[in-house]
Amino acid sequence: MEADGFSSGSDSAVLRGDASFGGVDASVSYVVDESEADAGDDLKQLSVGAAADFGMVSVALGYQEETT
Repeated sequence: MEADGFSSGSDSAVLRGDASFGGVDASVSYVVDESEADAGDDLKQLSVGAAADFGMVSVALGYQEETT
């Protein structure tokens, strides 16, 4: 996430979950530890992605919150 244009640093800890069901793959993640200077227990920067295959058609989507 260092080069995504949203993250403020490259040393972040990320909590991520992945799931697959049928032809659909999905992921969700949050930044949980940006740095000691910005310590807190809030989840930040929600990221969601999903991809699916329906026969000859493939669909993908993604969303990522901007950090403040």
